[in-house]
Amino acid sequence: MGTPTAGHAPAAICLGHLARIHHQLDTDRVLPALRARLRDPEVGGTVEDAIADIEQFLALPPGAEWG
Repeated sequence: MGTPTAGHAPAAICLGHLARIHHQLDTDRVLPALRARLRDPEVGGTVEDAIADIEQFLALPPGAEWG
């Protein structure tokens, strides 16, 4: 069945794609949820990439506090 965090990496990637395609996202909900997974050794790198994508495609300041 996999680990409890197995679905988190694809979900993070999808959120980055949504930001790229639609140029909008509920950052007050999405970014805190992603940041909660940054220290997870299984998905932290993927989550970090997704956050960077969201910041880039939504023109947010890198590392800004949202939510």
